[in-house]
Amino acid sequence: MKELTRPTKNLTAGHRPTPEIIEFLNMCDYTHQVESKVDVDEPLFQPFPPEVSYHKYDAFKTYEQQLWFRNNDYVPRRIKVEDPRSRHFSVKRVNKKGDVESGDARTGKVAPGMEVAYKVIFSPLDQEDYAVDLVVSTERERFIVPVRCIGNKPALDFPDVITMEPTAAKGTSALTRTVRNVGAKAAKFALFAPEPFSVSPSEGSLEVGECAQVTFGFAPDACGVYEGEMEIEMGEGLDPVVVALKGDGVELEVGLSSGKCECLPTFIHKTSQRTFKVVNLSDQIVRFEVKKLVDAYQEDEARMRCTGTFGDTLRGLADSYDERRGGATTSAGLGGAGGSSDGDSEGEDDIYGAKAVEFATRARGLDKALAADRLLFEDDDFTIYPLMGEVIPGGETEVTVKFHPSSAADISKTCYVDVQGRENRLPLTLCGVAVGPLCVFTYDVLDIGDIFVGAVHQYEVELLNRGEIEAEYRLDPVMTESGRKFAFEPCAGVLSVGQTQVVTVTLCSETLGDFDETFTWTMVGALEPVSIDFRGRIIGPKFSVDAEKIDFGAAAYGYRYVKDFTMHNACEIPMRFNLRVPETSRRTTATARESSRCSRRAGRSCRSGSKSSTSSSCRRRRAPTKATA
Repeated sequence: MKELTRPTKNLTAGHRPTPEIIEFLNMCDYTHQVESKVDVDEPLFQPFPPEVSYHKYDAFKTYEQQLWFRNNDYVPRRIKVEDPRSRHFSVKRVNKKGDVESGDARTGKVAPGMEVAYKVIFSPLDQEDYAVDLVVSTERERFIVPVRCIGNKPALDFPDVITMEPTAAKGTSALTRTVRNVGAKAAKFALFAPEPFSVSPSEGSLEVGECAQVTFGFAPDACGVYEGEMEIEMGEGLDPVVVALKGDGVELEVGLSSGKCECLPTFIHKTSQRTFKVVNLSDQIVRFEVKKLVDAYQEDEARMRCTGTFGDTLRGLADSYDERRGGATTSAGLGGAGGSSDGDSEGEDDIYGAKAVEFATRARGLDKALAADRLLFEDDDFTIYPLMGEVIPGGETEVTVKFHPSSAADISKTCYVDVQGRENRLPLTLCGVAVGPLCVFTYDVLDIGDIFVGAVHQYEVELLNRGEIEAEYRLDPVMTESGRKFAFEPCAGVLSVGQTQVVTVTLCSETLGDFDETFTWTMVGALEPVSIDFRGRIIGPKFSVDAEKIDFGAAAYGYRYVKDFTMHNACEIPMRFNLRVPETSRRTTATARESSRCSRRAGRSCRSGSKSSTSSSCRRRRAPTKATA
């Protein structure tokens, strides 16, 4: 450093560091001028330079440097420089001509705004570092002026700028440089590099002229230009040396063969698989991992949520422990003779203390587990293998996706492939159709047609299992009135693969009219039920008579004439009937009632049977009636 011979004309210009005050004195003991315009946190005299430094010195030689003090107050003030506490340093006051004043001239009054000069003499015995603090006393305080002597300094021949090779995003690169100590002293150094740069070794020592290899690492997370500064610290008294670091993150020509992996329809509890490929068209080996989250920020949030949940559990345990302890203390205080309660409290302390230790141990284990967990893809319906791997330059790696659904549904999931050389993770959609039990009836619609009221009809339909898994079926409850007239046997069961179940359907209805009923059968695990539809009409009984008209011909009064006719039951159920002769007019009512009779007025006809009936006629002569007007 260039020796300072004269201070600047304006010592207050620019930044003026404040000396360290180590003690305040009572001004009344030294002067009557107790008022000062100088702030109390600043000394009355301003030193210049604020720190005395020596560099590049030899042993057994003497080095001198002047130290100036300016009175910043508006009245004369006294100043004194105490003897240094080191035999290697001494202080002498100099006059205006630059000569050392004789006697003990380290004290004296200085006019306002004027300076006083002292000569600091340094006599080293070797080329090591020296340090001492000069204690300066004024009428108000004592402050220090540091003196630092830096001997032979180490020097490492690092370049001013270190430029890394273009590196793939999320990849790493390394650059090795040989560093030599070109200084005159052994170097103990420490290296600090900001992310995404790294340096190894981070600390070490080199003798004069000795060499070492230093490796610089570069691991960019994204594409773009990165710049940083590496600090080199070589001990106290030496300013850190800064080396510029530069790097460029680039993307490689890598990707997926397809952004969607669609699996074939798969029965539940069965497995199917498809594949996709990670393609590398670059000239570097790239690594890949299949993740379940879209980026690293969401992974950090997931870890924090997990840690926070466990922390809430720990706090709840601590609160419960405090409440129990408080309750135990209160009960002990109210109990009078608290010998047994004290023993119980100590036992509870031991139990809860052991639990707290156990939970703390688990918490530390959880932190380690979360840090080690790479949060790879995992799912109940899809399995990917391998979850991580490498792809050689110009090659491709096949990844298998297994689809094993547990319930019937249209399933779609998204995973993210983290590939070196790509800034963002590549999304991959996994989809598949999970098929449940597959059963069908031999008929979708069964048109029964016309059936007679009260008749019992039975039908048989077949339920077939056309799937690859067994099917458990059951009939859903029927809510309609006409639907309750149907009965199914069996109404529940299990069908193995390829099995056919004959279902007997029984129908007996007492209500006339059309019906259209749909019955649904639930297949456990299937998306949709199986249905069968029954249609038809309930009709009344049918019968026929072999004669449409009974003609008795010319019949004489008083004689009986008999004619027979036959009724035929044309339905499948017994039919009750009742015969009557309708009354045609009032005048002929009595005559018809007397002259016409039916020998069988009521009866029952069997199914598809016939009944014979006899009709008779007897006419009797009556006296004519006389009509009056």
